[in-house]
Amino acid sequence: MIRITLMAAVLLLGGCGTALKPLDYKAQRAYVPMSVTMPPSESRFDQQKQREVIQLLRDTGAFSFLDGGFSKTGYSLLLDQSGGKGAGVLPAVLGALTLLTVPVPYTYERQLHGSVFKDGQLLKTYAYKRGGWTATTWYIPMIEPRSESEMLGDLMRDLDRDRLIPYQ
Repeated sequence: MIRITLMAAVLLLGGCGTALKPLDYKAQRAYVPMSVTMPPSESRFDQQKQREVIQLLRDTGAFSFLDGGFSKTGYSLLLDQSGGKGAGVLPAVLGALTLLTVPVPYTYERQLHGSVFKDGQLLKTYAYKRGGWTATTWYIPMIEPRSESEMLGDLMRDLDRDRLIPYQ
C-alpha cells in the first residue's frame, strides 16, 4: 500500500515540471566558442531553469562550445530572465485548495534580456517581453514556458540577423 501511494505521489508531482519547450530555431553554422552567463540563481528552481535554458541553446547548434567561464575569443552572452510576474499567492492558494480542478485565472508577464559582449565591451542588448493570462489547473496547458521558449527563439534569430558574433 505504501509503495502504491508513493508511486502515485511521484507521478502526480512529476507532472508539475516546468520544462521549456524546444526552440523553433536551428542554426546553419556555429558561432565561435563563447561564454554564456546568467545572474546568480536564488533557488533550486532557478538553477534548474538555467540548466534548461543552456541545454536549449546547445540544442540549436548555434554554439560550438558554451562555457560559464572566460572565453578565448572574448565573446560572451549574458542572459537575464528576471523581472515579470507570475500567478501570485491568491491564485496559487485557491488552485491548491481546489486540487487544481477549478480553473483560477491569472495574468503573467515574462521578460528576457540578452547582452552580447566582446572583451567586456557591450555590443548590443536585446529585450523581449511576453504576457497574457492562463489558469491554475491541470487540464489547461501552461503557456508560460512556451512564451519563454519563444523569446529565446527570437533572441537566436536576432543574433543570427545582426551577425555580431563571428562564425567558425
